[in-house]
Amino acid sequence: MSPIAAAALYIGALGVLLIVLALLVVRQRRRARVSTGDGGDALLRNAMRAHGNATENIPMMAALLIVLALLPAPTPLIHAFGAICVIARILQAMGLSANAEGTSPPRFLGTLLSFLTIMAMGAAAIFGAFMGSAG
Repeated sequence: MSPIAAAALYIGALGVLLIVLALLVVRQRRRARVSTGDGGDALLRNAMRAHGNATENIPMMAALLIVLALLPAPTPLIHAFGAICVIARILQAMGLSANAEGTSPPRFLGTLLSFLTIMAMGAAAIFGAFMGSAG
């Protein structure tokens, strides 16, 4: 598998996750009969935060995966970063869906993995920009 194909695999998975989270918001809106805002409904607010948080992080993850693939970074590195991104976003969504107001182990771990992975991919991209490859 080429680096760009590996990046496409994980970016596709992140895209599917984003749509699943959006559909969970729609489901909660229908249940609560709220068309805008959260109407004070905790379940809707949790679903909205899970989706909102994903929209804050997934675009940068996707952009960095593409950049690394184009440098090109080694395919195993793309797979490692991509898999961690997907796992981190699933954990974050699970934690936020359960409780948007407080912390939970999945939320904490998902946040930590997201931040660390974005930082590592950013560092690899900078390294690759100067060295001609991110690997």
